[in-house]
Amino acid sequence: MTTVNFTLTGIDGNVLPYTVFKIEAAAPNGVPDPLHPVPAPVLITTNVSGVATAILTATGAPYYLTKMTGTTDDLIAFKFFVPDSDVALNLDVLYVDLGKHLKVNTDRALYSLIETKVSMLNALNIAKAYQANVLAAIAGISVDVAGVASTAIIAHNAATDPHGDRAYVDGLLAAMDSVPMTNHIHRRTKFGNHTNFTVAVPNCPYQSRYQSTQVTVSASELAALTNSANVVDCAHLQLSSTTANEAAYLTLYGKDLTVTTAQQHWTTGSDLQAILSVALSDTLPTGDTFSYRIGLSDGNRAGAVMSDPFYVYPSESGTTRTGCGALFFLSSSSLYWQCMSGRGANTETTVTTVLGALDKFTTFHVRVTATGNVEFRINGTLVATHSGIGKIPNGAFLSESLGVANLATTTATAKGFYIDEIAYLHQLPNSRAGMVFV
Repeated sequence: MTTVNFTLTGIDGNVLPYTVFKIEAAAPNGVPDPLHPVPAPVLITTNVSGVATAILTATGAPYYLTKMTGTTDDLIAFKFFVPDSDVALNLDVLYVDLGKHLKVNTDRALYSLIETKVSMLNALNIAKAYQANVLAAIAGISVDVAGVASTAIIAHNAATDPHGDRAYVDGLLAAMDSVPMTNHIHRRTKFGNHTNFTVAVPNCPYQSRYQSTQVTVSASELAALTNSANVVDCAHLQLSSTTANEAAYLTLYGKDLTVTTAQQHWTTGSDLQAILSVALSDTLPTGDTFSYRIGLSDGNRAGAVMSDPFYVYPSESGTTRTGCGALFFLSSSSLYWQCMSGRGANTETTVTTVLGALDKFTTFHVRVTATGNVEFRINGTLVATHSGIGKIPNGAFLSESLGVANLATTTATAKGFYIDEIAYLHQLPNSRAGMVFV
């Protein structure tokens, strides 16, 4: 399934707020195929900014976007294709209403006006897209710019549209492999025996602390791990201790080597995501007193492994920056993964239906939306959404991290993580001028 964010704009340049649209798919090549059923129609409603979001099935067949209300004869259909993407895609739609009455009243002057205005607006949009560094080629998707108005009017007057008496233009979805630097910050770190996270080095901005040990992974050891073929290589972070309050963790490098200096924070209007591909090693916390934590934790300290990761400490008194987190937990209280988010005593917890497992690479995905809601995904499946007291407050220190902590004296000695990859994406609330290659 692919998330698509639509922005609907009229020919006058104004967005279309609080408007209902229908999204429906056609059969591939126009011929129904029982092995590839057509997805059911979806209704979306734009918000005050003309933006609406839909989760659509990736298919080789086209989708059509239709305005449901306020049209002369339900005549607009915007044709587009949806590729398979783990990252949300953005689609800007220019809506042109050519009602049936235009069949009688449209003259050459109106034709020229529409042709010129639509062409200029589309050319401007394409230029802006290039400037923002978001255009990338997607096979099978084309854009009709210069002839959009003439095609629309001819099809409308002739009433030979694929959807009957409707005009449409082909749309372009930008590939997300090329993330725009103007309004995004991102990084990806691949781990293996080549990475040394006991100190920060150029290919690893993360640092291990406390009782952490990095253990070399042999080829046979890697081959025995579930999903290792999709991992290629990995690093092994281990805590080898039964002592209470000892811990091993990995988070962004701190220059003073004693505490991870606050570097990263989330603000209202931005969208922060972290993806950690890891496998638990050595032992599960069955009947034992240690806990695994994976996700986003307070970057101003070792939040991922504190006995209370949501402890609010006074160095930032008067703010809501400290004591925040959005973490997956696994402990003896439940051998199912738990999702926990919020700040201090104001936290929200969801127990998932996903059991913890040893030696199995799993993808843990945490997202803080523009409004502070928190979404938790395991292997791409949404397992929890926190929109109550578990919301993240403005200015929260958050860094991608993982850790294992002995909450009391433990039975098991060795516990830890095989680490495949950590990815971080932060969509900023505003664009940064000049952050684009020319």
